[in-house]
Amino acid sequence: MKLIQGILITLIPLGIMYLVTKAKPELRYTLSANLPTSFLPDVNKTETIQQLEIKNTGDILIKRILIKVNKKITDYSLKKYSELDSVKVSQEGNFEMIYPELPPSSSIKLVLKIIGEELTPENISIFHNDGKALEALTEKTGIQYIYYGLCLFYLFLIVTGFKNLKVGSLDTYAIYKPYYKILQREKPWYVSIKKWTDLRNDAIDNLFVYESSYKIEESLSLKFLNQEKEKNLTEDEWRRILKKSKDWFIEKLSVIVAEEHTDFSNLLELQRPKNIDSESWNKINKIISTSYISSKIRKLLGYVNIEGCQEILKLNKPEFIRDEDWNRMKEIVDQLFISTVLDNLKYTFYSIKYLNEIDLDGVSEKRKNQFKKIFETISNSLRYQSLLKELKNVSKQYPLNKEKPPDIETEDWEELKIIESNIVSIKKETDKDLHEIMMAKADIIPLKEKVQKQLDIINNVLNNPTEINRIEDYNTTFSDGNFKNLKELVLLKSKDK
Repeated sequence: MKLIQGILITLIPLGIMYLVTKAKPELRYTLSANLPTSFLPDVNKTETIQQLEIKNTGDILIKRILIKVNKKITDYSLKKYSELDSVKVSQEGNFEMIYPELPPSSSIKLVLKIIGEELTPENISIFHNDGKALEALTEKTGIQYIYYGLCLFYLFLIVTGFKNLKVGSLDTYAIYKPYYKILQREKPWYVSIKKWTDLRNDAIDNLFVYESSYKIEESLSLKFLNQEKEKNLTEDEWRRILKKSKDWFIEKLSVIVAEEHTDFSNLLELQRPKNIDSESWNKINKIISTSYISSKIRKLLGYVNIEGCQEILKLNKPEFIRDEDWNRMKEIVDQLFISTVLDNLKYTFYSIKYLNEIDLDGVSEKRKNQFKKIFETISNSLRYQSLLKELKNVSKQYPLNKEKPPDIETEDWEELKIIESNIVSIKKETDKDLHEIMMAKADIIPLKEKVQKQLDIINNVLNNPTEINRIEDYNTTFSDGNFKNLKELVLLKSKDK
């Protein structure tokens, strides 16, 4: 139907334009009433004088105009269009005149004198090459009716097309701008009540299909949830809009808070809209609260570190966040904090110093107590390990460092220094004694060798007295007196035999 209508709208203007612009002949005439002659002298009272005016009302030249009057004409007078026009007249029987031509908008005037009753249009016939002349007041011809009818029809099509165009634009608005272009306005005059009802229903269905706001706190749905009903909305429409606004807001909110880089700053300042029920508001509160906590934990788990844990533990709970969600987050971060501290101890050389410098602000009392126990256990273990290490070094006579290791208490370090000092003193005394012993050993060894040699000589001469004679005085290890006594002993032993 729309295709046919489109074709008609295209073709009909062309036809009308052709009819309007087409050159067409139109010759019309007027016949006056009987002209008064009482003031004229010598005029027969039975004569009638009338004027016949013939005019070219068309837009082309009309040729060979034939004028016939079926009554006896006693006299006539002609006012030509041009004095050069050649006119033929015949008065044999009825009156006839042939006028050569009349240009558009030109006319001729013929005054006729007759005897008897005046002329009527029925007594006159006027012809030309393209048709017949019409009385000036005669109704329009068939083609003219068609022309005007087509004009009216085309006007109808234009109005209908305009209406369809406007209604079509409303169909588009019901999809892309449903609130501002449909729901906020009154029914246009060119739209039927049924169509307008359908448009408004479609607008409500498409209310948030093309929602353009990038921030949910600036969305149209939240605007509806916070405002009063507008006058152009019915109660049923307002109820449907509020339900759709609530559902869309919750759905969109669930998507936004699940994104990785969601900014919760404005969401945490959100106030309860006046047109939302408690159950739905609690649902919104839960979505934002749990998502905020999840985002904090998710960000921390991406790179677990002491500073990240401390940053979260030192946060003040936003009013919008539920206590149960906040406590759950604190518990998780508490555990991550302690676990991270213990993991870092594996790679920390000065563990006690590291533990002492950890900031416990924000950590729960439970974790603080747990941390203190861990700290005491690790501190004692590391202190004993460090003391044992230093003791081993001292026992190996390695000197202590000038600076105290952080894992060793000052009191223990001072005792270590005393032990080191004592060991050094003892070592010095031992070295002195050892030196003296070595010096004494140097004196004893020659004496021992001398005594051993003397014993060997005594043993030999006692077993064989003749050996004494083989010992020279200069080769003996005995003193002169002792060697003399040895000889006398050998001599006595020889006599006994």
